[in-house]
Amino acid sequence: MAVLGGSPLSALPPPAAPAAAAVNLRFTMNGAVVTAALERGVYQAVLEQKSGDGWKPLAVAYSTSRTGRVTFKMPAATDAANLRVQGYRTPKFPARFLYGKRSFDRKDLTSDTLTLSGNVSIPNMSIMPTIAFTSTALASANTLMGATTAISRALADLPPTPVTDTVLESDIWQIVGNQMYFFNHYRGLQILDLAAPTLPVRTGSVRLPASGEQMIVMDEAGTQVALLGTSTDHKNVGKTTVWLIRVADGIPAMASEVPLEGVMLDSRLVGTTLHVLSKVSPELTANSSTHDMHGTAVLTSIDLSNLDAPKKLGRLTFPAESAALQISEGCALVATTYYAGTNLYANRAVHLVDVSKAPRLVKTFTPRGLIQDKFKLGIVNGSVVTVSIEGSWTDRKTWVETFPIAGSDVTAQSALELERARGETLHATRFDGDRLYVVTFRQIDPLFIVDLANPAAPVLSGVLEVPGWSTYLEPLGDRLLAVGIEGGYTTVSLFDVADVTAPSLLSRLKLGGTYGSNSEANTDEKAIEYLPEEGILMVPFQGGTPSGGDKAVQVVNVGADELTAGPTIGHDFDPRRGSFISGHYVSISGHELLVHGTDTEATDEPVVSLPLAWRADRVVPVGEHLVQIEDGQNFNRYFTPAPGEYAKLRITSTTDPDALEQVVNIGCGRIVGITQRDSRLYLAQQMQFTTTTLARDVAPSLRTLALDLSSKTPVVTQVGSVVHDLGALNVPDPTIDEVQPLWINDQKLVWYVPLNQGLRLIPGPIIIGGPIFRLPVLTLPILIGQPVIDIGIIGPGRLITNVNATLNGAVLTGAPPPPAEPAPGPPPGVPAAVLCPVSIDTAGTITAETAQVVRVKGNLRHTSRAFTQGGFIFFSYDTAVEKSSSNATTATTSAASFTRGPVLTKIAVPLRPQEVRLASWLQVIDWNGNAPVLRDPVSIPGPLLSVAQADAQGAVVLTNSDQQISKTAAATRVIQACAYDGVSAWQLDSYITSTPYHSATATDGLRLYLGREVGIIGVVGVGYNALTGRLSQINNWPTAETPTTLHVIPGHLLASSAGNLEVATITASTGVLKPVASFDTPTNLWLRVDRSAITPAQDLWIPAGEFGVEFLQRGDLAP
Repeated sequence: MAVLGGSPLSALPPPAAPAAAAVNLRFTMNGAVVTAALERGVYQAVLEQKSGDGWKPLAVAYSTSRTGRVTFKMPAATDAANLRVQGYRTPKFPARFLYGKRSFDRKDLTSDTLTLSGNVSIPNMSIMPTIAFTSTALASANTLMGATTAISRALADLPPTPVTDTVLESDIWQIVGNQMYFFNHYRGLQILDLAAPTLPVRTGSVRLPASGEQMIVMDEAGTQVALLGTSTDHKNVGKTTVWLIRVADGIPAMASEVPLEGVMLDSRLVGTTLHVLSKVSPELTANSSTHDMHGTAVLTSIDLSNLDAPKKLGRLTFPAESAALQISEGCALVATTYYAGTNLYANRAVHLVDVSKAPRLVKTFTPRGLIQDKFKLGIVNGSVVTVSIEGSWTDRKTWVETFPIAGSDVTAQSALELERARGETLHATRFDGDRLYVVTFRQIDPLFIVDLANPAAPVLSGVLEVPGWSTYLEPLGDRLLAVGIEGGYTTVSLFDVADVTAPSLLSRLKLGGTYGSNSEANTDEKAIEYLPEEGILMVPFQGGTPSGGDKAVQVVNVGADELTAGPTIGHDFDPRRGSFISGHYVSISGHELLVHGTDTEATDEPVVSLPLAWRADRVVPVGEHLVQIEDGQNFNRYFTPAPGEYAKLRITSTTDPDALEQVVNIGCGRIVGITQRDSRLYLAQQMQFTTTTLARDVAPSLRTLALDLSSKTPVVTQVGSVVHDLGALNVPDPTIDEVQPLWINDQKLVWYVPLNQGLRLIPGPIIIGGPIFRLPVLTLPILIGQPVIDIGIIGPGRLITNVNATLNGAVLTGAPPPPAEPAPGPPPGVPAAVLCPVSIDTAGTITAETAQVVRVKGNLRHTSRAFTQGGFIFFSYDTAVEKSSSNATTATTSAASFTRGPVLTKIAVPLRPQEVRLASWLQVIDWNGNAPVLRDPVSIPGPLLSVAQADAQGAVVLTNSDQQISKTAAATRVIQACAYDGVSAWQLDSYITSTPYHSATATDGLRLYLGREVGIIGVVGVGYNALTGRLSQINNWPTAETPTTLHVIPGHLLASSAGNLEVATITASTGVLKPVASFDTPTNLWLRVDRSAITPAQDLWIPAGEFGVEFLQRGDLAP
């Protein structure tokens, strides 16, 4: 595979400015005093001490015209052989920098909590809008319902015209002939050819991820499809949308789409007319009244006879908080519930609607109780029949009522209470000709059979009491098939109903293993597939077992009097549906299609497994192919992922990113970082290896995999694997969110692992492993409160090298590392960051070098991103100190002594929030020698944002902080530029921005790009002038929406917001932004713009997690 040039993953660190040549200065020692002679023209002198193979700066002095020497005072005599003094003739920074501030702390403005003694915090709760229930509002609600009833009586003079067309309901899949249509939540519409079930072929797709699941194939040939879901357009966010698809030779194409109101509740296709029931919820404000908070049910009818020009026939609206739709005997029934006041069921209604043309309200009935779902509605022998539940939780009643269709009368013809169901919860119901089956449950499962032959006088024919309850009923003549729950298990039951006066339970089958089971079938009856010709029922379920859990489709053999278990078809992911096609069991989840033979046993592998969707957490374009990386789930002492959750690398074509060409199983452990150099891809994988016989005793490790992508065919070859042992961190199950690759040079890769910690009130100095090295007394005094540091070593990396091993979809070869030796007691402090170096020789062989850990003793708040330049690594961390308040009251309570759990006995509640002071520290590691040299931390104004002009003489560091400029104005972000000389960071300039501290940021070195959320929204560019040492605004880039993410890739800045992504080029010399492209992005996806890849045509590939890869083609810029 040819590697795409210009990939952001392959970029070297920004080039450093040409370093000034250093000269060795002569010096003498008199005890602890070091005196160095300054040669002519030397401006800066640096006292350095030998540290391993490198040198560590201890003090810096700057000459004046009146001195020819400089003196350094050491705290104790030191061997002169371990010291040297370096001189620099060229000033690196503007001369005024020595007047800058170099000791910093600030008030923590992000903490908005009242802090109590004992590390207990009470957050300030946001105030919700108060909505008063007034008699006027209740009267308005009742008046509206009364008006609807009056209109119904008038309209009832026009009886409904029943339609005779076929009625179709939506589902997530449908099989038409040899083709399977699947509206996959993770991808969109997928069409598969199953003419040969053992060789399924995906013939086409329409990408609509996270948009919905409901679909109707409108004709017997499968050439017209309607998808019902939620709009992804930022102009119509959250609204119901109907997408109309035309299919030719298995290839779908979008014909048109119809936007609708609200969120879809249900739908029916009657002939070529689609009826959609949706709910519109009001947008509440602080001034909203009770009447304003009520929702509206909307029934919309659409003529779909012409896919290219669908036509809305009309709509009806009903006040409703919940609604259900049923089409029965050619008429529509819409049940609504309208809450008002304290009476939970004060307003409920059933609306009879004529749907022969435009929807027309015929009449409205008022049942006694709540209509829960579509199965509680029906038309039998010319009457509307409802099954409802009335009353409070302790006084529930189930009613069967009938209402006349003919005439204008809306009063009930009859009302039959199922008295033996008092106090029971209403569950499954089903109409079967003149029969009505009703299931309720409290402690037992009464099955009621009601005779509706005479709707004016329904008769309770029989009752059967059995354990559990049913959620779905399937009438089979003299038999009744039921799916339900008993004792925590999903069950399938078969009842004998030949004698309605004496129904009986013939057989019951529990699904699942040791710890119970559940099924989508208990909430969506369409998950159940009953195939009468084959005599089987297929039910998806999930169950708990000692080994983890089951995810399977259970095949149930349905006999005349008995149910028996057929094959259990296991899945790696939760299965959704199953069926029987051409002598094979076919089952699907959102991620895979499985095909099994009829001789399948529970443990058998499928005849074929076709991936339908997968996670894409990272994407790397390589020529005409894409490398899609699924990070996988990490395991710890509490959780072990299933094989389907292992890290994987997938190769697809760029023309079809859902067409797999190769899958590489990386194994258990989460990918936390990647980087690319030429044709090599390097992966960082967080792993945990068992160190004892107890599974919970695991040692965290970081594995580096080197993969060769140079093959023209899509074959990935492993060329190296090494492991760094992180067990000495002494942090149980460390959470590594993201590992940053830092290329020191072509032969040195360092994985930077920030270990951001939460609030820890442990005051004290900063220590970094090993003995404490006391700083000498220098000409420039030591800053008060400066941490004391030294290098900390994790231990030698354990090596696993496997060169030139070709991967063919199997787990990477190579045994896991041996158990680590017992580690000595942990050094003091909290780990703030780990550095894992990997060397690459000229042959491409990788070797793990000794890893380094930086420990912080104190209240560690935050660790920044790292930067590398000139052979140095820079990062920062924040520490916090909470200042006690003199204005506090103490409340003492009587409580038990501390036992197993924390018991609060005394709480000091300040009258105002405790003030927290933050200090930021710059940490620098010199990696120019064979071994790293850790320099002493330096106080800086705020977290590190960027580094530029780095060399042995120093660097320019850009930081930011949240500052309250005035008592009345809101806090704002302030940018600072500091001159770092190896020992101190002197503030050169600060710039008050018009951006909040939490807004998006990005950098390309000397320039910072900040998201602006008020005024002219967009991006503000702030740059540092190396000649003047000043910060200033470069330009202002207005964007269509407020950027939530900013990301720099070579020569470009990406600004992302909900439903929008814009691209600007960065002028190399000035940093000025020029808009060049814009994209409409799906509002329902979280796109990892920070991991995007750009093509030479300025198209974008962006990983979208569970929803695959989003490809954005460059669009025309808005004027």
